[in-house]
Amino acid sequence: MLVLKGGRTPVGAQAVVSHTGRMTGEHDVWQAMMHQAGVIELRGLNDLLVTVRALGAVLNGSPAVDRAMA
Repeated sequence: MLVLKGGRTPVGAQAVVSHTGRMTGEHDVWQAMMHQAGVIELRGLNDLLVTVRALGAVLNGSPAVDRAMA
């Protein structure tokens, strides 16, 4: 499972408070829970795009990925 969590940066945290009226939790606690659950935390949209492309290539049997994995 992949997770892209909002509110990680100070600006993002302020946006979450403005939107939901709640403070985001401590990031260390969040990371520990995700690690324990076997979740991969993505750090931004670029990570999400790269990961989705890589998974798509692996699932579709891309020859370039097969060579890289060898």
